[in-house]
Amino acid sequence: MQPVLEKMCAENNDLQHLAKRSVVSYLRCVYLMKDKTVFKLDQIDVAALARSYGLVNAPKLEFVSKAEVRAKSSAAQDRVAMLKQKAKERKLQKQAA
Repeated sequence: MQPVLEKMCAENNDLQHLAKRSVVSYLRCVYLMKDKTVFKLDQIDVAALARSYGLVNAPKLEFVSKAEVRAKSSAAQDRVAMLKQKAKERKLQKQAA
């Protein structure tokens, strides 16, 4: 059964795309679950999961922690504030000239 499923996914790009999205969606849900004693992402064999969906290779995954998101958001806000300040300074310089 497994070779047939893999062949179908290899031949049908839509089916392969849906299989990849399903694997990523499942892993994302496990990652976001609060009870880490039950939902252990590091104990999931991602390659075996992908094969069960008919994929030859597991999709590439990169999960971002909340701290990283906050840091990027803070850096972006700092950048926006700096650009606003520079724009205000330029406006004042033009008015003075």
